[in-house]
Amino acid sequence: KDLVERVNRASGSSEPEYEVACAHEHSCCVLIASTRYKTDGKWQTFIDYDKFHEGFRKWQADGTPLDVFTYTAPTPAWAVY
Repeated sequence: KDLVERVNRASGSSEPEYEVACAHEHSCCVLIASTRYKTDGKWQTFIDYDKFHEGFRKWQADGTPLDVFTYTAPTPAWAVY
């Protein structure tokens, strides 16, 4: 929690921009993520690789912008902090 508070202070914003999004119990690793990846109270921190590759192919073919929100997926319940 202290680290997240320091990250938010360093961002210079008056509103918290980062939170602990998920944790891996066995390795004790945590993901500190931008709150823009939290939709309706649910984290979207996983990648749907099929959607990513589809978007990447479209970008290569016709220049359609590849937006991160088109291929993010909900964080599984087992990973939510």
